[in-house]
Amino acid sequence: MYICLMKIEQKLIGIISKKGATTIDSLVTQLNISRQYAHIIVKKLIERGTLKKMGTPPHVFYSVDNSITSSIKIVIPYQKELFLNEHFLLVDALGNKLQGLNAMQ
Repeated sequence: MYICLMKIEQKLIGIISKKGATTIDSLVTQLNISRQYAHIIVKKLIERGTLKKMGTPPHVFYSVDNSITSSIKIVIPYQKELFLNEHFLLVDALGNKLQGLNAMQ
């Protein structure tokens, strides 16, 4: 099962993944969105099982549910994928040549 995410959802999950448990206020500041919109997105991600809610008001934190993050697939428009394949190259420590999206994983 793959979960396709909107761009704002991808950013939100990225922030929470980097920082760990995060508050709505922190998300609002970093994403420059309203509190209401942040709550809508977080609620949707909790319902999907992507995020977990911890604590009780007023001390509520959200974290990424690590058991589901492996099934999240980021959807990239075809034109951007072509651009990445043409312009992004990585050679790893073992000398393997990785290109485009494969290099970014």
